[in-house]
Amino acid sequence: MVLGLLQVYNALSINELAKKSEKLREQIRLNNSMITTQKLTADELQSIHNIEQEALLLGLEASHEPPIEIERTIEP
Repeated sequence: MVLGLLQVYNALSINELAKKSEKLREQIRLNNSMITTQKLTADELQSIHNIEQEALLLGLEASHEPPIEIERTIEP
């Protein structure tokens, strides 16, 4: 009788631990996804910074004028 109760208790404990484990795995997947997104953003910002530094070395500066849109016409 006691052995049967222990087996039931152990089975329930294993099921509960499996649920907790799956929740933790999902949190890890989410965190890894967020970290990857942050790394991509950091890489993009670093790239923009590098381009800006190279432009400054070449004597180029950012324009304070708004960009001009050029209309492209297709001739027949």
